[in-house]
Amino acid sequence: MQASIDELCSLDEEVIADAKTFDIRHDEHSEKVSWKILPDNGYTKEDDYPMVAYPKEASFNVDIDFGEVDRYEDLKEIFFEHFFPDVVGHAQWINDFHSDPRSPMFTTIQNDNIIFHDPDNEDPDWIVKQCYLMMVAAATESEVGVENLWKRGPTGGRRDYPDFGQCLPRNWFVAFQCATGYMWSPKKYWYQEKHNKQWDIFVPAMDS
Repeated sequence: MQASIDELCSLDEEVIADAKTFDIRHDEHSEKVSWKILPDNGYTKEDDYPMVAYPKEASFNVDIDFGEVDRYEDLKEIFFEHFFPDVVGHAQWINDFHSDPRSPMFTTIQNDNIIFHDPDNEDPDWIVKQCYLMMVAAATESEVGVENLWKRGPTGGRRDYPDFGQCLPRNWFVAFQCATGYMWSPKKYWYQEKHNKQWDIFVPAMDS
């Protein structure tokens, strides 16, 4: 994406002023997206871009008989096998991310002995999957902020706090949040300063 922007900015001002389209790619392997540049006081008309004809009936890539699913573990397996990007190996990579002193949570990781990769479990990445499921569950809660999700007992209203601590300690989840966004990207992006970060970090996750 940045290469396309740099290419446009390198052109003469007169050429840019007369440009009718702008072609952009996320990277050299992705498809080109062509943007139409309208003149001053030019506007897009509805007839220029007719609505895409969407199918009237829902179709699924995988036929899943949810009537046969009666266990939480079965639902979890279906979710990660058919609906979520592959996270195999992410537990070890998160360990690697936090083993470097440049990790924002390096000290906490050492003090709390936080380890995501569980080699003794049938699924060494189960803690990472647990964290993603907790993110999904958090979307159904009204509490604001990670800290409130770990509170327990009455809220003062008509419901109790979520008490996520029964699933995982809070610092473990914060450590997961800190690293998981980088787990699809090359390691060269792991410890960049905020003002140097580019969208290239997230492209592999979006393409997966």
